[in-house]
Amino acid sequence: MNTICPRCGKDNTLPFSDSAFHTHGFECEDCKKDFGVDDGQTFQQYEKLLTEFSYKRKDLNGDTKQVVIQKDKETIYLIPSILYANKMLQPFEKVDITTFWPTLKKLFFEQIYILDWEENLQGLGKEEYEIHMKFFLAMRKDIFLKGKGQLPPYLIVLDQLFASFFQMEENHD
Repeated sequence: MNTICPRCGKDNTLPFSDSAFHTHGFECEDCKKDFGVDDGQTFQQYEKLLTEFSYKRKDLNGDTKQVVIQKDKETIYLIPSILYANKMLQPFEKVDITTFWPTLKKLFFEQIYILDWEENLQGLGKEEYEIHMKFFLAMRKDIFLKGKGQLPPYLIVLDQLFASFFQMEENHD
């Protein structure tokens, strides 16, 4: 099975390598766009400089699950919460993810190609998501992605990943 395109969701993709520009990535034969293009430095810089990440996902019931990842000194914390009408229904304990953080950053940039997601997707459905990434001392421009109704193909990966933190917390009650 080929790699799924983060824009159109099809798996009619081919890897490529351009020796003249020292880049590699994938090309989607359906939407004719490249993705995952890296010269060996770009992803590493994003991974190194990412300091804060937030993810909100509003489901059809109107509940919003939110995950915020923040650095406090040398420890990286994931803080899940559930909101309804922008009011917190259920706060959870923050979770130390320091050892998992490098793997998570690789997932964002090198496996679900978050840099290639559209900045603003609009469709007819009611489901919504927002992702906000901040970088160390603004060395990189913040990334803000959002959508309603039309969702990126790899969003399910984030849903499944962060759902495990909500389940973990609910099991402690």
